[in-house]
Amino acid sequence: MLIYNSIFRMFTKIVHIATDEKFINSAILQFEKASPFPSVFYIRIKTKNAYKPLHVQTKKNVHFRTKNELLDLTKTLIPSDLVVFHSLPSVFFDIVLALPKNTKIIWMCFGFEIYNDPFYFSTKKLLGSETKKYYQRNKQTIAERLVENYRISFGKTKKQEAIERIDFIGTAFKEEFEALQKYTKTKKRFFHFWYYPLELIINTEEPIKVAGPNVLIGNSASITNNHLEAFTALKNCKRPPNLKIIVPFSYSEDYHSSLVKITGERYFGNTILFLEDFMDLRAYNQLLKSCGFAIFYNKRQQAIGNTIALLWYGAKVFLSVDNPFYHFLKRKNIFVFTVEEIQFSTLLSTMEVIHNRNVIKSIWKRDVLEAELVKELDRLF
Repeated sequence: MLIYNSIFRMFTKIVHIATDEKFINSAILQFEKASPFPSVFYIRIKTKNAYKPLHVQTKKNVHFRTKNELLDLTKTLIPSDLVVFHSLPSVFFDIVLALPKNTKIIWMCFGFEIYNDPFYFSTKKLLGSETKKYYQRNKQTIAERLVENYRISFGKTKKQEAIERIDFIGTAFKEEFEALQKYTKTKKRFFHFWYYPLELIINTEEPIKVAGPNVLIGNSASITNNHLEAFTALKNCKRPPNLKIIVPFSYSEDYHSSLVKITGERYFGNTILFLEDFMDLRAYNQLLKSCGFAIFYNKRQQAIGNTIALLWYGAKVFLSVDNPFYHFLKRKNIFVFTVEEIQFSTLLSTMEVIHNRNVIKSIWKRDVLEAELVKELDRLF
């Protein structure tokens, strides 16, 4: 048996299945450095007709395959192979269920798989009382209604079966993993993985500078940012006369966007700026550096990269106590505050900023994440 297992380990590989998504390039680099076994990435495409990647860089270990080709791939795996799904869109359900029963599966959850599915989670749970008044659930197609009614009345769907088949849920922190287990009503094992090392978010060599006087609210136009609640809290606070209010407002086109803009301009006049055009990372980081304060009223993990960057630059960040990321940061002893504590009388002290930076480096620096991934993979093999 020992010889048998040794032979299998000689041919073991980690098979990654993903879509053409910007996060994947970082995953490729991390697994290449950390894994004792070869990592092969298969990017699902619709057709083979001269596909040109939008985000994923072409490399020797990156292959572009149709769903049928990925289904054929499942028949070639050996028992010691590990399969990693980077997100779980519906096109992957059949692939999960086609894998051999003894194949270990990791699902790197992106969040949309649960938070955008009304069977698992109601969007209303993420909304503040004011925002909820203007929420209209997107109309479902007849097919979607049939699927939902089937789930409720008759039995499991492929999605439920696929989630049950999975062994590990990969997330950036334990609190989010526990929330996902709760929503899916499953018992999984935790796999710690973070797509973006600190060095890909900010320049770690930059010295500490006093953060600017502005305040950032939310990270997009998504309704789950609860802009109306943030505006009300801000309106009721004593604010410095030179405070500029910056509201990133791209990525989403929720129907309530016009109401948010009208309300913001009515409350704050020309001191509020809605950012509706895309900005590259360098320009966006320059903007973040001008913000000594940031308010995130979202109740789920959102804007994690923004939050890390703002804390690094020295901002005082206010988060919803319902956000699992708030509890993670508090557990790590980072200076962070709840939205009930919003005030602009003081910035973080230099010592508090230094402390936050040291903790952030101990969690998200590239070499720390690589060492963590080595340990996680050692556990599996």
